[in-house]
Amino acid sequence: MKNLIRRLKERYFRKHYPPEFIELAAPMGMDLLDFIQHYGGLRNDVLKLIPASVKRVLDVGCASGFTGEVLKSRGIETVVGVELEPTIAQFARQRLDDVIVGDVERIEIPYPDGYFDLIMYNDILEHLIDPWELVKKHSRLLSENGRFMIGFPNVRHFLSLLNILKGGWDYQEIGLFAKIHLRFFTLKNVKKDILAPVGHKVDKVWRHYRLFRRTSLFKTAAKLLSLYIFRDFFVYQYVILSKSEDYK
Repeated sequence: MKNLIRRLKERYFRKHYPPEFIELAAPMGMDLLDFIQHYGGLRNDVLKLIPASVKRVLDVGCASGFTGEVLKSRGIETVVGVELEPTIAQFARQRLDDVIVGDVERIEIPYPDGYFDLIMYNDILEHLIDPWELVKKHSRLLSENGRFMIGFPNVRHFLSLLNILKGGWDYQEIGLFAKIHLRFFTLKNVKKDILAPVGHKVDKVWRHYRLFRRTSLFKTAAKLLSLYIFRDFFVYQYVILSKSEDYK
């Protein structure tokens, strides 16, 4: 059954994505499904949180630009992306107003102070050496009522705690235990260590619940359990929208 589902997903992706995009998976050493998850996904969780007042967006880790393309179709005037992989950035350029290529911790964002209404870091900060300093550096780019959006895996999820109690930490290619994660966050320390130093607080929170697998049954069970037990333990992924302490 699992192999059948994979084949159906691959068939769907090959039908709905450009062939030249699909062909990048193998040279990058990635399975097609992992490749789409990394570079071709549409972040519906992100779309739900963006206020109507936002007109200019900086999408750090924009991948192929599919999310930014939808934002523009919904009335966002300008979407600027930052992407590490040059081959992926060429596809983002077809959808976004501008794409800056490079390591976001080493490059400058060539836009004036106060230019963006929203800066998005979705599944980005956990990959960085110094995410705290990066957010401080980028805070100058926000408009007066500008916001940060931060999506991150929750290290307080019960699977993390269970692994530690068992005396291990089972690294994986993707997900909560991904080998490429350099930093680990909880909701509390994002509030305290990332947002507070730049004068921001959490305005909205989106929670993705998960027990063991990506099935609606387990998601529903996790939501029900969260009503009675500590909610953090069943949140696999957070996406938060911030606002300034002086928001007007």
